[in-house]
This record gives sequence, C-alpha cells and structure tokens, in this order.
Amino acid sequence: MEQRIILIGNQSSDYFNTNYKQLSDKGKVEVLIYTSLLALLHLQTRLDSSSYNAITDNVYGNLITEIRKHKPEMDANSIGDFVEKRFQVLLPEIQIITEGLGHAIPATIYSLFYKAPLAEHINTEVPNLIEIVPFTKTLLEVTNNVIGQYEKL
Repeated sequence: MEQRIILIGNQSSDYFNTNYKQLSDKGKVEVLIYTSLLALLHLQTRLDSSSYNAITDNVYGNLITEIRKHKPEMDANSIGDFVEKRFQVLLPEIQIITEGLGHAIPATIYSLFYKAPLAEHINTEVPNLIEIVPFTKTLLEVTNNVIGQYEKL
C-alpha cells in the first residue's frame, strides 16, 4: 500500500508537469505530501486501526526520506514535525476542495507546489488569475483522480 501511495504521488507530479507546468524536485515532494494526506484521509475510514497505523508510519518514513534529500540539515523528528505541520495546513484546503465547503482559491497549495516548496514559512499571497485558474483545474483533476484510485480498493 505504501508503494502505491508513492506511485500515485509520482503520477500526480507527472500530471502537473504535463497539464499545467513543471514542478521542481521540491515541488514534487510537496505533491507527494499532498497526495499522501489524501490517501491517509481516505484509508482512515476503510482500515482497522492497526493496519492504518502501520501504513501511516510507513508513509511518514517515506516522506522523511524524500524530504531529507532536500533538507539534509533536518533530523527525522524535525522532518516529522514539518510533515505534521504541512498536514495541518493542507487539511482545511483539502476539505474545501473535496467537500465543496466553498470556492476558495487554493493559493496556499499553489505556493507550496510552485513558489516556495518545502519552505518553513508559507506564502499565501494569491497569484494572478492567469496562474491560479489552470492550476486550480489541474489540482481538482489530480485530487479527484487520487480519491478515485483509493475508492477502488
């Protein structure tokens, strides 16, 4: 399952590269964080707690490995905290996207993927419409695709 989560994250990065614009290597890690959270949210209600906890531990381990490639100065605990903070930032954005809680502009996610990936401080400044409209379309397509893949399990 953990390898599937990584594969779906990589496929999602490829989709952005093809259908919107190229991600940096750090941006690809941010996409992996995003799609991993989508996966964990979906699997949480489908698995028993023991299986879910094992998958969560492995997902965190994989994310720590990927982030360490770009932030070698951080130890595993610091990276784990970083991932947890990312999840806290992304969760309300994902809820808006998946639950139709509004028509917010995903400026935070755009910033994470393209403006300052893996940065400690997140810039939430709204990009111009020429950038955000096609990004939002691609983000919705990726999100729906990821959710659809986990619904098939």
